[in-house]
Amino acid sequence: MALNFSEPAIELNLAGITVALAIGDPSLRRAVTARYAEFIVINQNPQAILQVQVNHRAQFIPMKPGRWIIECTERGGRLHYRSYFDAGWIDLERGEAFLEIAPGIDIENFLRLLYAHLCLRAGGLLLHAAGIIRHDLGYVFLGPSGSGKTTVARLSLDDTVLSDDLIILKIQGSKVRLFGVPFRGDFLEAPRVNQSAGLHCLLALVQAPQHRVAGLTGPEAIARLLACVPFIITDVGRAQRVMTLCREIHERVPVRALHFRPDAGFWREIHEG
Repeated sequence: MALNFSEPAIELNLAGITVALAIGDPSLRRAVTARYAEFIVINQNPQAILQVQVNHRAQFIPMKPGRWIIECTERGGRLHYRSYFDAGWIDLERGEAFLEIAPGIDIENFLRLLYAHLCLRAGGLLLHAAGIIRHDLGYVFLGPSGSGKTTVARLSLDDTVLSDDLIILKIQGSKVRLFGVPFRGDFLEAPRVNQSAGLHCLLALVQAPQHRVAGLTGPEAIARLLACVPFIITDVGRAQRVMTLCREIHERVPVRALHFRPDAGFWREIHEG
């Protein structure tokens, strides 16, 4: 894909995966550069090039109060994305993507989708989870919205919070490595930290009156992982790759259930368990 803008592309690198963002709109360029500053690199070899076009008349889905709609479909060898004020496509084979967006709307939802697919192609997973580095070890806290990921992140500010919403896991030989991303959930004020660590354990969150770490069977552990993989389980081939990766991650790193209440005492249970 030819870059049609006079400004150089903004190169974003997450977990060793680079996307070149071709953005001509000055306001959007400034916003993207500020938000993702810790993850911007120079002169890398991008796995994909994303052209972003700002359109003042862009609206693709009628607004529905109280709901936020994102539609993803596949046709003609492309992944097609559409929301209220942004729409685009991804061609993974060609490493090309395009996004049309209204002024004042950020590109993060589309970036999440793009990186979910690029991670899978690179043998990793973008996971709906909180990630924390504590004493140089990586901890991942799994769960759906409302399970407590942001609470765990807020209670761990003496450590390095990678995200309260999404992280990347990559298998490296007999180990698994945890990578931070600049994406946030409800903990918007948390610094966007570009760090990584060896993964020590994964913990499926269960809100409870007392702190307790409990074991999970193999099928339970893999099911918890699968449930936290967003965007990409839309065909048989990708579903099989995701299943294989979840199984291989579980073989390398323990997956346990963390029953916890909202205080930092859960860390004691993790270390003692």
